[in-house]
Parts: sequence; C-alpha cells; structure tokens
Amino acid sequence: MGRCLLIRRTAALLIVFAFQAELLGLGVSAFFSLSPLLSAVSASPPPQKKNEDLVKYYKNLGEQCMDKGDFVKAKGFFEQAAKLGAKDSEVYIGLGRCSYNTFDKFGSGLDEAISYFKRGLEVQPNAVRCYNHLSEIYCIQGRYEEALKAAQSGTKVAPGDIAPYVCQAVALSNLKRYDQALQASNAALKIDGNSLAARETRASLLEDRKCYLEAAEDYKVLLQRGKKDSYLYRYAFCLDKGGKGKESIAVLSSWLKEFPHDEQARLQRARLYGRFGMLPQAESDYSAAIVETPTAAYYKERAEIYKRQGRINLYRKDLKAADSN
Repeated sequence: MGRCLLIRRTAALLIVFAFQAELLGLGVSAFFSLSPLLSAVSASPPPQKKNEDLVKYYKNLGEQCMDKGDFVKAKGFFEQAAKLGAKDSEVYIGLGRCSYNTFDKFGSGLDEAISYFKRGLEVQPNAVRCYNHLSEIYCIQGRYEEALKAAQSGTKVAPGDIAPYVCQAVALSNLKRYDQALQASNAALKIDGNSLAARETRASLLEDRKCYLEAAEDYKVLLQRGKKDSYLYRYAFCLDKGGKGKESIAVLSSWLKEFPHDEQARLQRARLYGRFGMLPQAESDYSAAIVETPTAAYYKERAEIYKRQGRINLYRKDLKAADSN
C-alpha cells in the first residue's frame, strides 16, 4: 500500500513538473533524466484489468514506442502481451518488426522476425500483414520462391488488399519472371489506382524491361502526385531512353525553375545539352553544379565541353582542377 502511494505521488509530482516546464518554455526535455521513472509509472498495468484488456494495453504501449522509433522498449511491451497469450496477430507483427529493427538485419534478427510472423499466423490464419512481412523478409534473404508463396497466400486470404500483389511482383521480378511480375503489379493497380507503391513497382518493372515510354507514363503520374526528386530523375531518364530527349530537357527545366539547387537534375540536363550539341547551355549547367559541389567528375565533364568549343586553355584548367579535387 505504501509503495502504491509513493508511485502515485511520484507520478503526480512529475506531471506538475512537466506542466510547469511547459509554462516556463523549458519543454519536456528539461526533465529527460526523469524519463526512466516516468516510463516505469506509465507502464505499470492498471488494476483490475481483464486478460484481453491487458494484452490490448501492452500492445498499444508497444505501438506508441515503435512510432517514436524506440524498438527496444516496444519489444518489451509486446513480449508482455505475448506472455499473456495474446490472440491478436498485431502483437506478433510488432515483435517481428522490433526484431529486424534491433538486431543484425541480415542475421538472427530476420530469422527471429520470421518466427514471430509465423506465430501471428498461428493465432490468426487470415492475417495478411504477416504474409506481407514474411514475403518482404524472404526477399531480403534471397529466398524468392518462399517470398512468392507467402505473397500468394496473402492474396488468397485478402484478395482485395494490394500489398500482397506488390509483394508478388517483387518476388517474381527477382525470379526473372517479368511478365508475371507485371501482371501482379497490374492487379494491384486495378484494385487501387492511387497506390504509389504499386505504381512505383510497375514503373520499375517496365524500366527494367526497357519499356521506357510506358515507364515514363507511370513516373509522370507519380511525380504529379508527389514532388519526389527520384520520380523526376527516373521520368527524365525514361523519356530520354525512349527517344524523347528534348522532352526530358523540358521536364528537367520545369523542375529546376522550382528547385534551382537540385544538383542531380542540373547535371542530368547538362549531359543532355551536351549530347544535343547545346554547348553553352551545358557549360552553364556544369558551372552551376561545380559551384554547388566541385568534384573531379564535374570538372572533367565541363572540360570536355570546353574542348568541343575549342577553348583549350579552359579545358586544361579544368583538367588541372579535376586532379586537385
């Protein structure tokens, strides 16, 4: 009874301290040294809870810790839930995710994660997320046939979920069964045409198959939905490889108006300018890239532009600069 009162009083004091810190503008970090004690208080199970409620309680704490990136503490909470005989596959998914985020990802951590995901399927055989995670890990381990089987099982238990179809596409691609991989990515997009993961997967597959203009269309859609530089680079590359180099330049130019310090986009455009004989424009882009990052490779590429222009002194100067970088 005395210990219970002490804990309650300690918790109350900590709450008061934290509240005062917020008022003073100090922030919670001012009391960071007290966090272990606060964690101990918050992690104590509430009294008179049923077993199912306790499982849910520990699972929620584990998920909160994972959201903060604290996989070690999260794993402790999930283990508490598992010890209570949890029948919720999300508990074992949490344990699996903690395993491959806290151990050697290419060793014991992955094997332990696999055992947890399988345990999740024992308690809930239709837990599609367990199949998805299994497929992902098998791919990391190079066990592509097993990855495919796990993904196929996922589509059987959840035919309306896009994730197992994407997992199938990845596994099939690694097995060099490209046509089937494309079919799987198409199936995912048929379920949800707004899925970025499914469209990224199909774009990558089309690019690998040298279907550049089809891949470019997918990258264009991705770029419209999210201004991600990697989408731009692949979009411009596929346009160029598909015989639309001038359109590639236009796409890069539009991007650089909005993001003038994107060195990779500028370098990509500089090489296109050089290939199309637009030497002054190429020189300008290389010079801007060198201002951002004066690397030997950039100096050498600009030197070649100077050489083509007949500006031999500048050509030699850049080669010298390349040697010293």
